[in-house]
Amino acid sequence: VKELKRVVIDYKPDIIHAHDFTTSVIASLTGTKIPIISHLHNNVPWLKRPGPYSIAYLLSSIKFVLSII
Repeated sequence: VKELKRVVIDYKPDIIHAHDFTTSVIASLTGTKIPIISHLHNNVPWLKRPGPYSIAYLLSSIKFVLSII
């Protein structure tokens, strides 16, 4: 999280594009107001039912939506 936040501050991107679960959650934790686009390249079974990972992605998804509005 710390490293991504540093990169965002240094490069000032217009958008963050995360391609998997881990980078999506980390991007949402940076605390920046930059829009985040997240999509997963796989259909993991643990995301289909409630659990720690699916809840973490759900909470991160709220940040993805709020960053676009």
